[in-house]
Amino acid sequence: MNKLIYYIIPINLILDVLLIVTKNVAFFKAALMTALLAHLMIRYTGKHKPYSWVFVWGFYALTISLISSDVEASFLNTLKIVIPIFTILIGYHFFNTKEKIKYLAKSMKAVLLIVIINLVLSTIFGLGSSRYTEEGEEETFYMGQLSDHWNMFTYAILSVPILLHYETKKGKIYVSILAFLNAILILLSIKRIALAGLIGGGLINAFMTLKTKVILKFTFIGALVMIVSYPIYGGMLSERFEARSDRFEEGSLEKESRLLETSYVWGDAFSFEPLDKSLFGMEAFNSAGTYAGGIFGDRQLHVDYNNILNTIGIVGLALYFIMFIQIWKSFKRTLKGLVIQDKFSKSMKSIFYTFFIMQFVTSIAGQMYNITFRMILFIFLGAAMGYFNELKKQQFESSNN
Repeated sequence: MNKLIYYIIPINLILDVLLIVTKNVAFFKAALMTALLAHLMIRYTGKHKPYSWVFVWGFYALTISLISSDVEASFLNTLKIVIPIFTILIGYHFFNTKEKIKYLAKSMKAVLLIVIINLVLSTIFGLGSSRYTEEGEEETFYMGQLSDHWNMFTYAILSVPILLHYETKKGKIYVSILAFLNAILILLSIKRIALAGLIGGGLINAFMTLKTKVILKFTFIGALVMIVSYPIYGGMLSERFEARSDRFEEGSLEKESRLLETSYVWGDAFSFEPLDKSLFGMEAFNSAGTYAGGIFGDRQLHVDYNNILNTIGIVGLALYFIMFIQIWKSFKRTLKGLVIQDKFSKSMKSIFYTFFIMQFVTSIAGQMYNITFRMILFIFLGAAMGYFNELKKQQFESSNN
């Protein structure tokens, strides 16, 4: 059981990759994670207080899914969203010491490697779609089933500071190369939110853990490596940027469907017509045709906040933010009175702030249905909370001896 839990993230990623072979993998993954989390929730009954609102929000969403017009679609979509959020308990109870976090670090190194292997095999066999290639041009960039999982790449890279604490000198070079290759893939994706998450998260982590001189040093080295290696990826980057250039033109943001959907969804919700739709949504995470009078057709909502508001209502959105407020307060309460001096603890503190803050930015792009990405996010949040809770116990016991 512990081995399964310790490597649950790369296991989920491998199952994601295999979805290109058969969609039945999705049902196996859902059954596996549901059974595992149900077992752990019962096993740790009475020990969920620091993140209890996670379950309040999750069970509320699942309840709404059971009264939706399309129960099957709503329930399955809700499971995709609720399951990774519930994994905060895995982080809190299974990765709560430096020794245990080592397993989490190993699993994230496996994630970085699996992504590269997936790229190589997908390109060789032409699996998936090479997005943002000009029409008529030969496909050159394949990511198989991971072609829309870019935020997973971002948060895998943002976890690297923790990985490096367990590596030898050679191991650090190996992990750095894997992180660099993943960063190049994010650059080639031309996904603005993924890039913003990487840059923003990197800056938060850097300013919380490094001195200014060290930041400048690594910035220079990183820029130099990017420039030297540009001939390798530059041509492909230019092609893909050109194919998506309309997204970067002046005024393009105002034309984007995300902004249009936001205006309609928030207007509808706060019109309170009908009242039950505004308060409870009534269509848990099955948004196609349920907003803006159906003028967007079968298009699902792309912004997480809009999706929550439209499908589980004002109450659902309020509970979602209450959930994060509780996580924040629990973490800050745990830190109170703690003496944090060692580099590892500083890195864990930085990881919490980085992941907590940047996930609000990432949600603008709508990534709630990406199970593996959200698992990385919530397992690390839980791990940071659990780690400092255990550290506080140790410091309290030491002060009393």
